[in-house]
Amino acid sequence: MDACRMCGAAIEWIVTGTGRRIPVDPPRVTIHVSRDGPVVVLLDDGARRSGFPPGDGQLLLDPEVVEGRLPHMSTCPPSAGWG
Repeated sequence: MDACRMCGAAIEWIVTGTGRRIPVDPPRVTIHVSRDGPVVVLLDDGARRSGFPPGDGQLLLDPEVVEGRLPHMSTCPPSAGWG
């Protein structure tokens, strides 16, 4: 496990299908997949999924549920320095 050089938080790395390394927060989160969902997670194979957290009141018919990790860029306090 590595540490973010901006905030010092623990991070892990996921490699996308194009070979790009993306830092992610270690804890896994579960979402109900939806194209217009506000939460984006990365799966272990590097695929991106967006969706809604469970129990947030969205009406979802036959939702796909996935477990992934949040990109650290979305949770890093000094995220304005990313880019």
